[in-house]
Amino acid sequence: MNERRLALQALAAAGLGALPAALPAQSKWPERPIRVIVPTAAGGAADILAREFATRLSERLGQQVIVDNRPGAATVIGTTAVAKAPPDGYTLLLALTGLIQNPVQMKSVPYDPIRDFTPIARIGPSATALLVRS
Repeated sequence: MNERRLALQALAAAGLGALPAALPAQSKWPERPIRVIVPTAAGGAADILAREFATRLSERLGQQVIVDNRPGAATVIGTTAVAKAPPDGYTLLLALTGLIQNPVQMKSVPYDPIRDFTPIARIGPSATALLVRS
């Protein structure tokens, strides 16, 4: 019984050794420009933050990073564009508080803020305040 187990383990180990050669080669990322979609108009704080981020990311990766402003519908237009983009890492979203506020405040939005997105970095602080006249 022990000899049989040892033989099976040896065959499995030999098969694992050949596994890397059988896997398709993955290309180096990024091999084309990256888009950062900002769901607000150009010139605001989010746009300025995105442009600084894009400059530094481009320097670090050696690949062009393009800021693409897609304002409208309380950030839903730009956010939806990213939610529908291929999940290949070439389309990023500069997420604002609207990402989680809109599904609560609107009847429906064409994305799920938890299921459709994966957070990768926090690049700036933000504060949201709810005020009322005293």
